[in-house]
Amino acid sequence: MSSRYRGKMLIPYDRDDPGQIEETLRNHADTEYHLCDTCKMGPESDGMAVADARLRERGFEGLRVADASIMPQVPSNNIQAPVMMIGEKCAEMMREDR
Repeated sequence: MSSRYRGKMLIPYDRDDPGQIEETLRNHADTEYHLCDTCKMGPESDGMAVADARLRERGFEGLRVADASIMPQVPSNNIQAPVMMIGEKCAEMMREDR
């Protein structure tokens, strides 16, 4: 589909074919922003948790996780404020542990 104002589709597909719509979405949809939930925080008994409740990385001395990766799930809003609070809380815990 093309028009004087729109030009050609970047990822062409048949808009009337539900199968093609689904395939196009599956092949081209991705998350580029607000990545989080990749560095699970939890108790030592949880084998999937790589950080403890004080944001300390298990298996590394002096390393903490203070970014969006520590969030338990992807939020439905912008993550800037929560990430800033994670950083503030981490700094507070580092001062306490010093």
